[in-house]
Amino acid sequence: MLNQLEAAIKGQVNGVFLISGTGRVVVSFHQPKPTPTPVPKPTPTPRKSPGPGDFCTQYRAMAKWSHDHQMKPSVEAWAAELVTRLTAMRPAAPADKLTWVDSLLKVYRLVASSAGAARIGNEAAASNFPAAGTGLARYCKVDPALLQPR
Repeated sequence: MLNQLEAAIKGQVNGVFLISGTGRVVVSFHQPKPTPTPVPKPTPTPRKSPGPGDFCTQYRAMAKWSHDHQMKPSVEAWAAELVTRLTAMRPAAPADKLTWVDSLLKVYRLVASSAGAARIGNEAAASNFPAAGTGLARYCKVDPALLQPR
């Protein structure tokens, strides 16, 4: 480096020109930072969408419970339990069956709240309750009579 500096200055100055001196150079050595080993990201396990078995298993269990507990201790309590079970299984219902599930929920909620025969009957007709009950029963291979009050 000194030689380059001296040559550059000599080119600008006439005569003899000399640079001398001492210097100290410190060289430090360090280890390079280790390259982290890439950790492979875990492949997420694909979540199985609930199949008809999941929904129908719950639906059949509800139908059996309904048959075994009709009107006990009251029609309202029986309907309230059906609402609880239908609400719990609704996320597992196939998309094309949700209208039927919602129809059952509307009517059973009215029964559970003692809404009165006229209001319950009107909702049953408006939401096509009989067809919904029969459709879900056929889909899940359940006798629809298991869900009807005796």
